[in-house]
Amino acid sequence: MKYLKILPFEFRISLPTDSTVAYIACLCEWLSSSLPFVLQTVSILEQRLTLTEDKLKECLENQQKIIQNKVN
Repeated sequence: MKYLKILPFEFRISLPTDSTVAYIACLCEWLSSSLPFVLQTVSILEQRLTLTEDKLKECLENQQKIIQNKVN
């Protein structure tokens, strides 16, 4: 058993040292098994970004209202 280091994580993966094709196949298998987690993470980040943008818009609108009230 060898270690495959992909920053910032280190994974234990069985890597045959005698075959580059087997190594690439193993790496592709690991990547495809990781894809759902990556997609879920991106989806969560997208939701959080949308919420942050909405909150920022609300804050800016409130700031404008406060400024207008001070002027009047």
